[in-house]
Amino acid sequence: MSDLVKEKDDALTEKLEDQKQNAELAQKIALQERDVTVRVTITRETKIVKTPGKAKPGSNMANAMAALGSEKKEDEKAVAENDKATEQDAAAKADKSEAEKALLAQNQKKAPQPIGKAKVTAAMLRINRSPKDDPVYLGTLRDTDVVNYYGEKDGYLEVHVGNQVGYIAAKYTDKGDRKVAESKTDAKAVDQAPEELQKLLAHDVLTAEQVADARKMIEQCPENIRGDLYEALQLKAGKAVAENELPADAAEYTNLASCMTMLGVSNPTPEQSMTSYLMQLKREQKLPDGAGMQNWGSLANAMGVSYQSLCAAGDQKSAEKTFWMKNVREQLRSGQAVMASVNNQAVRIEAVEEDGLVMTLPENGTQVASVSGFETYNGKAEQKSSGQRGMMKFDALKDNMDWVISLG
Repeated sequence: MSDLVKEKDDALTEKLEDQKQNAELAQKIALQERDVTVRVTITRETKIVKTPGKAKPGSNMANAMAALGSEKKEDEKAVAENDKATEQDAAAKADKSEAEKALLAQNQKKAPQPIGKAKVTAAMLRINRSPKDDPVYLGTLRDTDVVNYYGEKDGYLEVHVGNQVGYIAAKYTDKGDRKVAESKTDAKAVDQAPEELQKLLAHDVLTAEQVADARKMIEQCPENIRGDLYEALQLKAGKAVAENELPADAAEYTNLASCMTMLGVSNPTPEQSMTSYLMQLKREQKLPDGAGMQNWGSLANAMGVSYQSLCAAGDQKSAEKTFWMKNVREQLRSGQAVMASVNNQAVRIEAVEEDGLVMTLPENGTQVASVSGFETYNGKAEQKSSGQRGMMKFDALKDNMDWVISLG
């Protein structure tokens, strides 16, 4: 082979060798680039970056890795914030639920629950603002009305009128039928009373204002002597005083005026007598005439006083001693005024004693003489004002007694 040919073959061989090396290098580079591409793809799908080596700043690979790292952090941050919001929402719901439960329990605890029902037995019954006599009242109830009551204090039942609390006298409901305990203190009760009350009860006659003061003091006394003190007060208050300038039929109004005094109800018009005022009030309000208990009861209502029927006309129990010793005496011992129709005349019953009923009749007219069975009274208190105090024996009641009511 000539030297020229050999030289060409050597050059070709070297060139082929270079091409081979270049081809191997290109293949190696291609494999490296493919490996990077595959890894980047896997990283995008799994959000986990696996870098086979460091990438130069500013290269496509570095930019891709930076984007993947940022996306990972944003996702992790979003997940963390979402979890935190979920926890806060759950906590808020739990707090709200607990608050609602606490509020419900508080409302249930505050909501008063009635302890029973009471049926009104009076023709009209005032709802007072406090458990005592009150000239300003919330409303009235009528016979047979049934109400819930929430407690009992000093002889009054607590009732609710809307959002207001009121009180009605228990004795004018079916819850007030209580037997009177026999007094064991009798005359000793006055000795146990406050000195100021003893001074009042030492008077022969008391005014309505003095009676009102006495009643307040009696209510502050021990319960076991209140009945005796009220019985003593019955004989000191509201004597029937006749007025010569009034017609003969004014006597019955005088007895109602006596009941008002016993209840501590003052005369609204001092310039005239209580008797005259009652007659005028009946005319002005056009109240019904007649001798029935409803007529006298309606006039008492006009004075702000409730009344209760203890015995209706024609009821035979008005002739029974037990009825007077228990039912009527109970009313007197609780401080009520009692009116009854004797021979068709309204009188105030001042006391119930072992022998009969104590009452006072006016001196004017013929009322005293017309009441058969009316005898001289020589009991606990002598009559020292106008009018005549006497007694009607129980055996005389059958032909003389009609209806009986209590006022309070």
